[in-house]
Amino acid sequence: GEHPKKDQILASDIDVVVVGSGIALAEALAKRLGKRAHLSVFKNFGTAQVKFHQTEVEFVGARKESYQRDSRKPIVEDGTLEDDQNRRDFTINALYADPGTGEIFDYFGGLADLDAGRVIFIGDAATRIAEDNLRILRFYRFAARFGQALDPASHAAAVAARQSLKSLSRERICDELLKILSLPDPHLILGQMAADGIFDVLLPEISDHSAALALLGQLVDNETANMALLPQGMIALRRLAALLPAE
Repeated sequence: GEHPKKDQILASDIDVVVVGSGIALAEALAKRLGKRAHLSVFKNFGTAQVKFHQTEVEFVGARKESYQRDSRKPIVEDGTLEDDQNRRDFTINALYADPGTGEIFDYFGGLADLDAGRVIFIGDAATRIAEDNLRILRFYRFAARFGQALDPASHAAAVAARQSLKSLSRERICDELLKILSLPDPHLILGQMAADGIFDVLLPEISDHSAALALLGQLVDNETANMALLPQGMIALRRLAALLPAE
């Protein structure tokens, strides 16, 4: 049946999971689309991307991941669709649709959580975060986009693990932070992150959180009034500059 939020996700972010070789399917699609399609293959990761006009489609083979006790690096094997869903972070991020029939595969109650505005880790939240500490920032970003209130258990796990963000590369942190700053109005979720001690870990140079967030709020209000005049690629960087101290 109709599901507005689900339709929005499917329309704005196309990821194709293939039981088999995602790269082979991407190559076949690019060949069929012709010269205007741009194919990028990342063999080390077993993924591929096809760009066609304004649409980007990511392809990956269904995978199964397992972890050894002394390592955060996953052991990756070919897997089933259910195996692939098991390695996802949030229930709402483990929804799969058959492109031919439109059938939704939802093993973790993601559609119900999406309807209720709940962003919840699959299984044990602390375990999901330990697999990839970037999931702490993804939790805040997804909560800002789809959540009505922060899920207590998932929120508590993210806050408790905040010091683990220091283990991530600057590139990964910067990329995710800019995605948060690119939200229509990131002011509220950034205020929550500041209150939770996330700023103290990622942006310790911001000594006065209230002043920085107030300046960001003013900037966002001005952007809303002049949105058509602003280059989209610069919005997140301008907002980051507003947060950071002048010197």
